[in-house]
Amino acid sequence: MPSALSPNSLAGGEAGSITYMPGPYRRTYADFCALDHALAADDLVAAQDAYNRLLRDSLYLSEMLSRNPFLQDNGRLFAFKELGERLRVGDLSGAKHAAHEFHSDGMQTIVG
Repeated sequence: MPSALSPNSLAGGEAGSITYMPGPYRRTYADFCALDHALAADDLVAAQDAYNRLLRDSLYLSEMLSRNPFLQDNGRLFAFKELGERLRVGDLSGAKHAAHEFHSDGMQTIVG
């Protein structure tokens, strides 16, 4: 089952439309899944690691977050950046809220 936090979801694609992609996309997908699972398990350190790994593995996502001065115009991107900021300061509750905001844009979460 695809993760709710998927590369396609940031670009506004359909939930579940990415199930497997070779090469760097496989790592990115695994990073999204790890982040989703860490948040569900209330594991702050694992969530921080997964988020940082995701930004390292996805140059496209890193560039979108750093170049876009109007993040508020893209709700998913804004919520994802807020998720990273909450993780950076160690605010698990805030990170989960930001993830919820990200998911509330029509995404489905992985449970378990």
